[in-house]
Amino acid sequence: MEQGKPFLFRAAKDKGIKLDGLRPLIIDLNESASADDCRIHDERDFYKAHILVRMFDDPTIQDHMLRPFGLLY
Repeated sequence: MEQGKPFLFRAAKDKGIKLDGLRPLIIDLNESASADDCRIHDERDFYKAHILVRMFDDPTIQDHMLRPFGLLY
């Protein structure tokens, strides 16, 4: 089975998403985290795709989560 790619974002690919249990967290790859700490997306996993769909919150709050777009499952 082919391994997926880590969940990275921004133009510089310097932010990533990891799961802390069932809670998605944004990590900064310029600090102590690396791409190896990021979640690997599997579009066949309904439950983890559902976590990503529900991860965004109020963009007026500092450090809010990004809004996912695209095919997740």
